[in-house]
Amino acid sequence: LINNAALQITKPFSTLTTSDFLNSHIVNSVAPFSLIKSFEVQLRESKGSIVNIGSIHSKLTKPNFCAYSTS
Repeated sequence: LINNAALQITKPFSTLTTSDFLNSHIVNSVAPFSLIKSFEVQLRESKGSIVNIGSIHSKLTKPNFCAYSTS
């Protein structure tokens, strides 16, 4: 299972909505968790692997990436 999808909302913090923030976290954090949970049995049975692709923005971000970098 490779988790590589992301939602990158780039807005100044002053215009970033709660919905923007939540949508970013749902796609970037909750979706991979849900996929792992959904395929846990099959992954264990097949001795499969999980690869979660991260982003440099978790440590080295830039302006207007608040929602993305925190997710």
